Amino acid sequence: MAATLTATATCRAYEGADTTTGEALPTATVAERVGWAASLAAAHARSVVAAGYTPGRLAALTEGVGPDGRRLPSRGYVAARRLAWAPTEGDGVYLPDRLRRVGEEQAMRRLRQAAWADEMVRALTSTWPQRPKKRTPGEWEALWGAAPAGADKASVRNRTRQIARYQQQHGRLPDGVCDLEPEARVGGRMLLLAAADRQLVTVERLSRQQAMLHVKLPTVEQPQHRRDWGWVALPIGLPAHVPDHAQLHTPTLRLDRDGRVRVDLPWTELAPDVSPSGHVRAVGFDWGVNTLATAALADQTTGSDVFVDGRPAQFDAAGARAKAHRLRRLREQLRGKVDRARQLAGGLPRGDARRAHLEEKTQQWEREIAAVSRRQTRLNHEMAWAAARWLVDLAVANAATVIYAEDLRSMEVRGLGQRVNARASNTVRGKVLAATRHLAARAGVAVVEVPAAGTSQQCPRCLTKLAHHPAPDRSDERGHAWASCRACGFSGDRDHAAAERIASRGLAGQHHTRRRRNGTYHTTTPADRRCRRARRPRDGKIAPTTQRPRKPARSPRLADLPRQAPTSSSPTLLSPASGGTTPNEPFPDGSEARNEDLSAATVRRWYAGYGFRRGITVTPARPRQARRRPPDHPKPEPAPPNRV
Repeated sequence: MAATLTATATCRAYEGADTTTGEALPTATVAERVGWAASLAAAHARSVVAAGYTPGRLAALTEGVGPDGRRLPSRGYVAARRLAWAPTEGDGVYLPDRLRRVGEEQAMRRLRQAAWADEMVRALTSTWPQRPKKRTPGEWEALWGAAPAGADKASVRNRTRQIARYQQQHGRLPDGVCDLEPEARVGGRMLLLAAADRQLVTVERLSRQQAMLHVKLPTVEQPQHRRDWGWVALPIGLPAHVPDHAQLHTPTLRLDRDGRVRVDLPWTELAPDVSPSGHVRAVGFDWGVNTLATAALADQTTGSDVFVDGRPAQFDAAGARAKAHRLRRLREQLRGKVDRARQLAGGLPRGDARRAHLEEKTQQWEREIAAVSRRQTRLNHEMAWAAARWLVDLAVANAATVIYAEDLRSMEVRGLGQRVNARASNTVRGKVLAATRHLAARAGVAVVEVPAAGTSQQCPRCLTKLAHHPAPDRSDERGHAWASCRACGFSGDRDHAAAERIASRGLAGQHHTRRRRNGTYHTTTPADRRCRRARRPRDGKIAPTTQRPRKPARSPRLADLPRQAPTSSSPTLLSPASGGTTPNEPFPDGSEARNEDLSAATVRRWYAGYGFRRGITVTPARPRQARRRPPDHPKPEPAPPNRV
């Protein structure tokens, strides 16, 4: 079976052409006409929101039944017209019916979000506890019984804080979301063309790197007649990651801060169908502060235990994360200067030279803030997709069919996490997970989220409470980097121990895996099992089978454990840091790569795990059955034993 994989490519529209007159349109003219159309659609959307943003009508939208007793359709513009919320006439301008659909669809999406938020607020106020910051088990049970579908602890926490502030200011609880947010804003710099049909927009692919978009746009700012609208042909450059066989869909046009037209072009392709259960080998990874992700490989047998090889794999983005942190601090400093300059300018009379100077400096700092934000966005995007590529390559190279990640939506930072929250909040965890789902779907690997509670607190070997230290040789100090168990003697990196527990929790709880409404998978109930070390071959030879007297059953070798072949029919794709291009290093598909012209320094850097971009080092994403070194790589010295 095959599933449909949907993604969105962000493209840039350049010069266009007026298909009626054949006149070439420069980029500034195209952006101006797109801005006129977006403003007209936003004005129509605001009128729909104004008609529907009331407590009674939001409640009717939540019920999903129209005034005629029929169920409201999923298309927003159809629902708006059935509810009679959409005005039939414009304010002195001519709007095509398809552009009205665009505005009504945008408005109904905003109103449906408000309806869900209103239901959430009413559930919180009806079960408001005595201590909002610390609910009792009975209060939590009552809240979950009244909360709408899709509610989680993150939404409960955010809305609780908002309601508490409202109660402190007004002395009462709000009646709904309309009290908390008196105005529902609708963006005016985008055109949601998916609500229209071929009478307003068409898109076709011309070649591998180019597509043509035909869209009807106004020729004047305030169109009065039908002749004030004309067709414009916009060539779109497609990114390299869009496959040749992908099917393009109706895009969304938006204007960025620089006034350029961006095209969010959705596309779909067929991908191997993945199953959320029935997996034998898995990759589990844990989020970190310095190491963005720490992964562990785990196997499940017919018994009750999960076997791991004990070798951590890390995606260390400390250099790139430090740069992103510096950019964030620079942006905050510039924002502080802007606020201070506006405060000083507000106390000066108009026409004063000092006020003009402050306003000029404010505009300069605003441009610098926009530039810093773009740099930070690009850096976060690179880190997210590099980490996702590495995780998928690690799973495919080791024949793993599932990737388990922590479900952090219900977690709240406390204690030590509050001191590092400034840097941890700047991570790209959400983007990493979304990119991992996309790349894993193309490779036939499932991505499942497991409960995160207790993964870093319990030992992966015996499930007892761990002690945390700054380093293995500082066992008498309290820290968070190293974990040790006084019951079984386990000692290892804290993130690696959590990654092993995440993988074992996912493999053990496969029968509790459910599918969310958005298509993602998650494990509802944690099922913990012990992680036992599986013996692996060393330099191609079988390790001795000497057993300790206190262990009557020998752990199976990792090579003897049952495996599952990758579901993807394409050859294994190794990441740039995978080390698969070292001399005479065989790829997992059996082919051999020979690079005699590479320098020894280059080979050593690849073997050490350098790659992707400057400031990121990773563990090579290669098969874990045997360790191989380049011919010129010296044998490492044995590490001293850990003393915990």
